[in-house]
Amino acid sequence: YILMRNVYAAARGKKIGEFGPNDVIRMTIQTLNKMSRDHGISVDKYIFVRDQWSREYQGYYRTHLLRGLYKDTREYITKEKIHEMENDPNVTPEELEDAKLKCYINEVKTESKRIIINSLKDFGVPCIVEGFEFDDIAYIAAAMLYSMDEKPSVIITKDSDLTYSLTPRMDYFKIPTGGSSPQIITYDEMYQTIPDE
Repeated sequence: YILMRNVYAAARGKKIGEFGPNDVIRMTIQTLNKMSRDHGISVDKYIFVRDQWSREYQGYYRTHLLRGLYKDTREYITKEKIHEMENDPNVTPEELEDAKLKCYINEVKTESKRIIINSLKDFGVPCIVEGFEFDDIAYIAAAMLYSMDEKPSVIITKDSDLTYSLTPRMDYFKIPTGGSSPQIITYDEMYQTIPDE
């Protein structure tokens, strides 16, 4: 989520070439700094977790389990798609320009992701890459940390599905977006939402 948030923040109101991976990485480091400075979320270690396409399953593991019915409607504009559009007389110049910008944003996102995975670990921020969904890894981590570590941990995201991955030692921090307030949700608060019946 943090990667996507910063890619779109870097791209907002800009044209091709006016932003790039360096802007995204700078904003990502600033985001981590803001967690403690602005929101009081202090940690011994940040660990990025991301969805990972799996070669073994030719997609996400969850897609494999659901037989291709998961995240199968997403479209990624590639250079090949741009070439097809350039040769299609039905595509307007505006549609082509929009597609080129989307393609560039995908390229910036891909390069930024590569830098996060390969280089931020050298600065103490590793990225877990396992071929699973972020949600699945977060749940497994919450369960393992509950049994292994006395210290509390926190999942930092805006994806409210992750509130169902909490434990008594794993909180949820909702990053503020679009003027919303930051929010911490604990296991006890989620437990209280379970209907009595």
